[in-house]
Amino acid sequence: MSISIANSLPLISVTNKVFRIHIRFISINRGFDSNCNVEGVWVFHRHGDRTPSISLCPDYAFNNEVKFWKRKLPSDDFMKNMNQKFPASIDTSNEGYYDAAHEPFGYLTQLGCNQMKSKGSKLASRYNIKHSLTQEIWDFDAYSTNYLRTVTSAQCFLDGLFNSEPINLKVKVRDPKHDPLNAFDRNPQLMKELVSGVRSNLSFQEKDSLAVPLATRLARFLPGLVSKKR
Repeated sequence: MSISIANSLPLISVTNKVFRIHIRFISINRGFDSNCNVEGVWVFHRHGDRTPSISLCPDYAFNNEVKFWKRKLPSDDFMKNMNQKFPASIDTSNEGYYDAAHEPFGYLTQLGCNQMKSKGSKLASRYNIKHSLTQEIWDFDAYSTNYLRTVTSAQCFLDGLFNSEPINLKVKVRDPKHDPLNAFDRNPQLMKELVSGVRSNLSFQEKDSLAVPLATRLARFLPGLVSKKR
């Protein structure tokens, strides 16, 4: 089973900032014809609810905005618990999480954690995953790109998948140069060209122009929507 959580560029199907769970060699019948065996499952999924990647408020309200978003984040104890259950195994080519220096911006919220745990629980029900038989029947691998929000999303998904039971499984973060989950980090020039191609498309320009009045109104209240990244 493979689950990927992704941010995607407008109108382009890409796997930017994703995590993946991979489960192989399954032999179950739930939900399938009695003569059918499931040999593998791959599920791609976006990360859970997160805070904005940058400040959206005017400069004078920045400190209050930071306090507001910090209240939405999971507690330190919650994060410690997830890291103990499903520790991250990060390839040495990575130098810390890409989003770690921007707290609380771009961070998974507690709501996002709950969403991912719920998704994991639903998938466990779908494939009849029971912890007492898990390690005997299923072969698991878990992968994430090098973002704290996707690693945490993967951990919460696994927590729901295994009904909060302990299991020996790490969330692996691979070398971004060879990671098939994230074309944006592996080949940013290619992604830049793809985005440029979409923006030059007349159909996209027509649809995008319809949003200008709304965008202008929103920018009056949230200048961060049009300002440069801090």
